[in-house]
Amino acid sequence: MRLYVLSGRQGDALSQYERLREVLAGELGAEPAADTLRLCEEMIFRGKFAPERPADGPRPQGPPPAGRHNLPAVRTSFVGREREMLEIKRALAMTRLLTLTGAGGSGKTRLALEVSRDLVGAYRDGVWLVQLAGISEGELVPQALAGNLKRLV
Repeated sequence: MRLYVLSGRQGDALSQYERLREVLAGELGAEPAADTLRLCEEMIFRGKFAPERPADGPRPQGPPPAGRHNLPAVRTSFVGREREMLEIKRALAMTRLLTLTGAGGSGKTRLALEVSRDLVGAYRDGVWLVQLAGISEGELVPQALAGNLKRLV
């Protein structure tokens, strides 16, 4: 639903929400979770997170949209990779954690940053970058995450 709204497709987002409600009620006898209800109310009906640009339009340069984040400032323009950005946004609509893999220097970090900039306003607690490149031991990952996420409290 979030992806549809961010793409300016509120009607599709509402249809997706209605399908979710039907499946939950019919198969599980349940209602959507509070987060889903909030998403529907704020994003679909109020348009709180309407897209800042058309999906195929030029990318705005400058700081990320309002919202909590620790993303670095944009220093160069970003051209292309629209298909990959859309795929990442679709995946993020279905999961809370996503890993991008590929050869070194292929642009994974830059791609992740560009998607993150587009989605800053879509997440109540913001979007946070955690640099793990300098960590050589797996046991240090939770400490690095905690250090970045302590800003949320």
